[in-house]
Amino acid sequence: MKYAAIVLMIAAFGMIGCVGDDQYAGLDGRLFRLEEQQQDMERRFDRLEQGYRKIDASRQEIDTDVQTLRTQLAEFRVENDNLRNELGGLRGRLEETEYAVRAKEDTISETGVALATQVGRLDESVVAHDERIRRLEEYLSLDLAGASPSDMPVTPPGEVSEDDLYRYAKVAFDAGDMETARSGFSDYLKRFPKSQRADNAQFWIAEIYFREKWFEKAILEYQKVIEGYPKGNKVPAAMLKQGMAFSNLGDRSNARLILRELVAKYPKAGEAESARKKLKGL
Repeated sequence: MKYAAIVLMIAAFGMIGCVGDDQYAGLDGRLFRLEEQQQDMERRFDRLEQGYRKIDASRQEIDTDVQTLRTQLAEFRVENDNLRNELGGLRGRLEETEYAVRAKEDTISETGVALATQVGRLDESVVAHDERIRRLEEYLSLDLAGASPSDMPVTPPGEVSEDDLYRYAKVAFDAGDMETARSGFSDYLKRFPKSQRADNAQFWIAEIYFREKWFEKAILEYQKVIEGYPKGNKVPAAMLKQGMAFSNLGDRSNARLILRELVAKYPKAGEAESARKKLKGL
């Protein structure tokens, strides 16, 4: 039995020796391919790892940029809030200023000081109007030094009644003879200063200057109606025309002042309605 076992073992080893070389060659080939695959996988892994590092670096840069943008956005919001607060403060101060201006305008009830200042300024500028007067005289053929007796303004001779003198001046006014009318109304005021129609005569004198577009002089003459005959029926009309004269001179401030006073003092007068309409355009 021992001999048989030994023979079998020898035979087995022989068989192993016969087939081992081929099997080892196959194993070596497989092992080589596996090693190549492993190396290829390692190379791919390296590339993936490099790509991941780049992605990670880019992500970190993006995170940094995002954080920077968030910081800037927060700063912009703070700055915007500050601007809004500042704008709110400016609007508040503007509203306070507008309210103060309106309150000041609403509380003005007397124009004496303003008118006195304006009248003083106009009186001081009378000399400057000499040339204008000369041109007006030439235009109206009122150069008395060179005029013939027939060209001179004529008033009714001798004693004349109050009614006749007033009618004489008014007829000349209606006919457009402004110089004769002015002379007649001036003579009427000298002769009958206490007449019930004295305020009318003074108003027509002012109206003559207004029609001649000598608005500075017209303002002064209208003021004589307002101050000299405060209870007369021509005061509202004088105030209206005075405001219009200031407007024609480009003095919108005084024009508004006088027209508002007219509306306040004589709200039911026809001139007050005209004043309201004119105020809308000033």
